[in-house]
Amino acid sequence: MKKPILLLISIALSSSLYALSWNPSTSAVIAYDGTKYSKSIDSSGTLRSSIGGMLTLDVAAISIDRHSVSLPMSLALCSESNTEGRTRVQQRMTTGISLEYGYAFSDIFTLSASIDAAYEYFPKAEGGRWLIGGTITPEFFIGRLFSMITELSAKFGKGSAGFSLGVGAKVHFL
Repeated sequence: MKKPILLLISIALSSSLYALSWNPSTSAVIAYDGTKYSKSIDSSGTLRSSIGGMLTLDVAAISIDRHSVSLPMSLALCSESNTEGRTRVQQRMTTGISLEYGYAFSDIFTLSASIDAAYEYFPKAEGGRWLIGGTITPEFFIGRLFSMITELSAKFGKGSAGFSLGVGAKVHFL
């Protein structure tokens, strides 16, 4: 009785492991960033816009059939905001990690969503703050290993709320 059950468990595990694949990648994105700060930080209360770039490394990515789960790490640099009046938001650097789920609707289109945690550092002020947010990423494959991506993200921190919209390229290593 035990042998047939063990055989069925072995077959189930081996077939699911066969469908499991490691899918590391890296990407680069250029984005428009808009952030609204609280009145205690920015008395004008206007949306501050800037341009930024982000590099992402995703070595902890696995795929099962059309589903993927990953833990990408990112590093971003954002320019100073545009100047309105006398208030100017400083250049900032952000580093973070995400928990991302993706679904491949076809061989050329994947849609991903992630929950993000990051630390935003202001070099001139020598200080920073934690951010939490989410990102939606449509991905269009051009060949097997290269894709174009669009990222729409929202982020929230103490005294601020913001969004970014970016375009970029992604390279899959396997």
